[in-house]
Amino acid sequence: MTGRRVAAVVLAAGTSSRAAADQKLLLPLDGGPVVAGPVRAALASGLEPVVVVTGHRADDVRRAVEAATEIADRERVRFVHNPRYAEGQGTSVARGLREVRTATDAAAAAVLLGDEPGLRPEAVRRTVAAWRRGASADPPKVVRARYRDRPGHPVVFPRGLFAAVEASGGEDGPRSWLARNPDRVEEVRRPEEGPSDVDTAGDYRRLVGEEEAGPTGPAGGS
Repeated sequence: MTGRRVAAVVLAAGTSSRAAADQKLLLPLDGGPVVAGPVRAALASGLEPVVVVTGHRADDVRRAVEAATEIADRERVRFVHNPRYAEGQGTSVARGLREVRTATDAAAAAVLLGDEPGLRPEAVRRTVAAWRRGASADPPKVVRARYRDRPGHPVVFPRGLFAAVEASGGEDGPRSWLARNPDRVEEVRRPEEGPSDVDTAGDYRRLVGEEEAGPTGPAGGS
């Protein structure tokens, strides 16, 4: 393995069943599609490669991500399709980890959600840095972000645990693994609330409203 290089796995395969949109990840936000947010956060954090796991409307998701990234960054992004995406998020995690395991020499992979456009690069960098500090732990540890209101992403899985997490599969595979192995999980405390996700049409409308309002209040206000 090349040092302690960390890849990213961005989950972008879901069916958007609750979002009142055919593919919520393609909805426009902040000058690009929703899915561009976590991809940009991974790129800004120096993760390589950034593996985007697609499923529903895979070609459209790929084109949208490519359009939203610079040429230099685009070279660091690769796409893999999960034909089992309808079976649950765990199958997409497994597909992404398998790609990192078989096609790269990365020492770990940070899993990010494609529907969390507000994910901050700082949260990614600090979580990855914590994993690097303990990379020699035996047995290897998983490191995840713990926000003020909840645990969240990224979740950094060391290469030595890829196979076990891949085998979990299903909708709750990675979550069930984390729940069964709390002693193998280190949390990195974050002072802010967890990044908002786009699960429903209401979530999206709220995010668009926040974007239009800007940091100081409604557009045109003081």
